[in-house]
Order: sequence, then structure tokens, then C-alpha cells
Amino acid sequence: MEESILALGQAGIIPREFADKIKGMPSFRNRLIHDYLPNKFDAEKLYNNLQQLDDFRKFSQYIIEWLERQ
Repeated sequence: MEESILALGQAGIIPREFADKIKGMPSFRNRLIHDYLPNKFDAEKLYNNLQQLDDFRKFSQYIIEWLERQ
């Protein structure tokens, strides 16, 4: 799934530097969705990620801006 984020960067939909920064998001999501909790490591990582929602907001904004240009 990392490839999907990197492809968005290569296509100019999101900045490449930002794509490199967030490329791990899909795999983290998959670990959560497929019920790898309650695992202390994942629970702590989830908590830490939820403290940094700016990356999700930025990602959403880049997608919205790209859609508006289409």
C-alpha cells in the first residue's frame, strides 16, 4: 500500500516529500482494521498517531485541491 501514497506524489497530487513522510499510513491502517489490537505496541502507536492529525488534514486538503483542479 505504500506504493499508492508514493504514486500520488509521483503524479503531483500530493508533494513528493509529504508522500515520503506519510507512506506508512496505509500499512498502519491495515494493522488496525485487521484487529491486531489490543497489543500495547499498536495501542501506543495509535495514540501517538492520533496526536498528529495534521498529516491527515494535509492529505485531505491536497486531495480536495487536486479534485477542484480537475
